[in-house]
Amino acid sequence: MKFLNYLQEEYIDLYKNWSGGVEVYINPTTDDLKELRKADELRFTAEASTKNLFVWDASRCNHADMMDYLVKRKHVKSCNPRIALNPKFFNGRAEILGKKLSIVDSDDFIFFTVVQLKGKLEKDWEWLLKYFTDIDLIHSLQKELAYSIK
Repeated sequence: MKFLNYLQEEYIDLYKNWSGGVEVYINPTTDDLKELRKADELRFTAEASTKNLFVWDASRCNHADMMDYLVKRKHVKSCNPRIALNPKFFNGRAEILGKKLSIVDSDDFIFFTVVQLKGKLEKDWEWLLKYFTDIDLIHSLQKELAYSIK
């Protein structure tokens, strides 16, 4: 039973939506990434407080609809519908490089200024390195924020 306390990876289920359905993974394993390779592009939502990473096929669901689903299924607590401004979450698009994900971009950081995203950028996102090749996008914006508030 102790083993289950350390197991963080999980296939959530098939979220049935307008696209027919989308498989959602929480803290995906290398084997999960093999399944996700079928998608041309992936979307992800990372939750700072729980250190959970949700990943799915980008063509099958957007971030807002997925967040509604995750709240309904109690995988995340209720949150501001404008998740891009919610400091608890980091949202973006990714691709698979080898055995890890690589951040392509993030709408969070495209449509808002670093000052608007101050709460998000002050969070510790280093745990994402377990899943991503790098988090240089976050690091560069954190540096920009530090410079802008001096």
